[in-house]
This record gives sequence, C-alpha cells and structure tokens, in this order.
Amino acid sequence: MISSKTEKKIIREFNETNFECMIVSKIIPFSPDLFFIPLGRIYGFEYQSGYRYEIKVQVIHLANPPQDASNEIYKLKSVLSKEKVD
Repeated sequence: MISSKTEKKIIREFNETNFECMIVSKIIPFSPDLFFIPLGRIYGFEYQSGYRYEIKVQVIHLANPPQDASNEIYKLKSVLSKEKVD
C-alpha cells in the first residue's frame, strides 16, 4: 500500500540526499513496517499525490549494485487499486 502523501527523507544508500519519498507499507505477513521509496524509483509506476495505491511489484536484487545505490530495484507489475483520498 502506498500512502496518498509523501515525506522528505534522507536515504543513506543514495549518498544521504534529502529525497521526496512515497510512504509504503509492506503487505507481507508479520511485517507491519513502513519504508520509504524515492519518487520515480518504482519503474513503470507514476505516483500522483492525493491517491492511495495498492500495487504489485517485482523486486530485483542486484548482486553488484553501484557504489551509491540500493541493492534492490522495484518494477511495477500491476496497479491493483487507486483511491482518491481527501
């Protein structure tokens, strides 16, 4: 689930730059954690503020990621729902 709002975060993997991030909740059993993905980092997904999304993604783990980058790439598989939030 992706929140209808974004938040500025410092992400160490990307050289500690202040990014505008999507707020994501993992829908995985026993994992209620929130995490933050910079806007534009889910390939094929175009985020619109004011909407809450449920999406399906493919997570690709990189064996040798670039030095200042994450070891995971997110790729959109499908948008399951898009709901306007007031």
